Amino acid sequence: MRKILIFLMSFIFIFCSESSEKNNNFINQTINHIILKPGATKEIFIQDIVVLDDYQDIEFIDNEDFDISYGDSVLKISPKKDAPQVSSIAFTFKGEKYFIPVIIEYNKKIHFEFKGDSSVKSVSVFGSFNNWNRKSLPMNYNPETKKYEIDLPLAPGSYEYRFFINNKKEAIDPLNPDKVPNPFGEYNSYLKIEDVNKKNIVFMPDNFSNNRLYYRIISTDNISKDDLLIFFNNKRINSYKIVDSRLIINLENNLSKVGYIRIFCRKKAYKKYPYITVLYNGKPAGYVQDFITWYDAIIYSLVTDRFCNGDSTNDNPIVDSKLNIKANYHGGDFQGLINKIDEGYFDSLGVNVLWISPVNDNPNKAYQEWPEPHRYFSGYHGYWPISATRVEEHFGDLELLRNLITKAHNHNKKILLDFVSNHVHIEHPFYKKHKNWFGTYDLPDGRKNIRLWDEYRLTTWFDTFLPSFDYINSDSALETMTDNAIWWLKQTGADGFRHDAVKHVPYKFWRTLKKKLDINFKNKDIFQIGETFGDYNLIRSYVNNGQLSSQFNFNLFFTAKNVFLKEQESFKTLLTELYKTFYYYGTLNLMGNIMDSHDQVRYIAYCENDVPVDGNVDPIEIGWNNPPKVDDALSYKKIQLYLAYMLTIPGIPVIYYGDEIGMTGAADPDNRRDMRFYPNISKEEFEHFNIVKKLIKIRRDNSALRYGNFIKIYCDKDILAYARTDFYQTIIVILNKSSKDKKVTIDFGRYFLSTKCKDLITGNNVILNNMVEMPGFSYKIFKINQK
Repeated sequence: MRKILIFLMSFIFIFCSESSEKNNNFINQTINHIILKPGATKEIFIQDIVVLDDYQDIEFIDNEDFDISYGDSVLKISPKKDAPQVSSIAFTFKGEKYFIPVIIEYNKKIHFEFKGDSSVKSVSVFGSFNNWNRKSLPMNYNPETKKYEIDLPLAPGSYEYRFFINNKKEAIDPLNPDKVPNPFGEYNSYLKIEDVNKKNIVFMPDNFSNNRLYYRIISTDNISKDDLLIFFNNKRINSYKIVDSRLIINLENNLSKVGYIRIFCRKKAYKKYPYITVLYNGKPAGYVQDFITWYDAIIYSLVTDRFCNGDSTNDNPIVDSKLNIKANYHGGDFQGLINKIDEGYFDSLGVNVLWISPVNDNPNKAYQEWPEPHRYFSGYHGYWPISATRVEEHFGDLELLRNLITKAHNHNKKILLDFVSNHVHIEHPFYKKHKNWFGTYDLPDGRKNIRLWDEYRLTTWFDTFLPSFDYINSDSALETMTDNAIWWLKQTGADGFRHDAVKHVPYKFWRTLKKKLDINFKNKDIFQIGETFGDYNLIRSYVNNGQLSSQFNFNLFFTAKNVFLKEQESFKTLLTELYKTFYYYGTLNLMGNIMDSHDQVRYIAYCENDVPVDGNVDPIEIGWNNPPKVDDALSYKKIQLYLAYMLTIPGIPVIYYGDEIGMTGAADPDNRRDMRFYPNISKEEFEHFNIVKKLIKIRRDNSALRYGNFIKIYCDKDILAYARTDFYQTIIVILNKSSKDKKVTIDFGRYFLSTKCKDLITGNNVILNNMVEMPGFSYKIFKINQK
């Protein structure tokens, strides 16, 4: 198995035909589908399509639907008029022909307008649809309406936005009553766009035998062979037929370890995302229970200093009267992690990947934060590196880190190191010796280049003492830091990285690192998941064969959080966002799904209204001055409902330490409290732990939740029912986000041949009736009995 890629993941699938087995140059990386906009040219760096030692033998084939040119390592492609919405382009390499799926994105135009007084000289609109760039979308003044106006084609989904007036003042949209709080104690205008493609086709896995896959087709219209476009890895295949509403796909006789089927519906008015089946050793994946691919991952994220203190001799908190205990070292270390591994804590919980906070050495004194009120912090979190090779002494040493990773591997756990590539601390030798490696601190207009996240995205400093690399203008810095990433993996035996601040690091860095990983770890599955806040196109631009394996699905998280927490919001909004993620990443994907993280307010703090989800308050100040506590036992039910959702949708679930006991907390650093373990937890926390453990086990024990596609069964404001189905089983999930008991009629017979099920929560055998009763804040998970 080699670098598994699912659309936006550089997770590689190996497929061999009889002719390709003899060809060592056969491309075995599954290539992402390309998304185009009408009338626009897209430029794609060739390494992001496929990683090769030599690109001289690549030749793109002329296509009647697209203008295509290739040169200087860049593919340029634009759709011609009347090009089909779903199609493909082809290229040859070493005598083999390959196909790349192409989708043309036809979006509804949304009208924005702003009317100001005579002092208004310029207005632009900015938001989550353009990565909050204040200047890229200037609005035109209309003398007839006396308004600033612009029409933007936007994909279905949820968006936040504001207006930027006279290049200095921000304002929400006075014509839009919908708004949501932002992290700066203010509001953003909120916009929801429905999907114009209302119809959806369902390919229900039915059977497989003799290298044939059988799917039942469920659709409101008749589907013909010409309505489908099917790919087996990078080959467009025609060896399929439709008989009596069943799709039958014939596969090659000689299948290698991992393979990948993608099915697109070309029919007008139908949703245009790929339906996916993963094959393993010639069979649909999922029949093996071990960790086979990263679809099997359940990640546990932790801040080492706050998790477990196993060695009190290395505590040594920083002595500084200006440093609050909340921002100082608390004593957690590698030995504490080792102890928990040896005790079987993670085995009991059921997680199989540990993402640990950065391990580099950090400074041994406090530094004052640039934003008001200028509090002092230590580097307990690990994100202020002062050495490229030294381990933080508060945690242990390099040998102990190696021991930790070996112990984890012995317990069938993989380890992701948190790698900081964007910046170092001013105490780091790299900054002291090579200031030309770093971005500008003093800007020509007299401003400081601090936290200008969008305007100076690739060089802005995160604080006065955290210089950011300027990789664009420093090849030495780029080579040194990518080599350093390789060094950490070789020295420790870790299995991959969580990458910090990805969008502030140029593509050039990630492509260089990916090439070095391929060279140095030919027989190891190095997984890379990144952190990027931005629109789908920005996040997706880093996730491909040539860069990262995955990123966290923050856009889906923000929508889900609002829908679950706000009574007036509808599951229809969440369903639209789920479909949007499928459009960009596929119905089966490796994007990271979260409920909490070290950068987010704890979900249960919203449930308790300690941090109002609609309040114009600063969650940072709440954490310092009025830290939340759990007062209502009902809050545990609310987070269990969210976790039931998160652990049953496509993507990799990420459990943040403390989620398993319902830990609360406002913004950083209050969301990084010390972890507590039995017996130092309450009865309610212990009961919650056992429920979370059961939910994780349900995901691990049922292949459909890891390899199955997503099928919407029913959706209204408060009830969402969906299925995850593969060739071995079908799992049905029903959620009620309302506080009220609900009765709803669901036509299960439309989708399932049998309604005899096992309730995976109670263990009882049941028969699903069309009338379903759902208590308030509840979920149900059923497994349909085998055919």
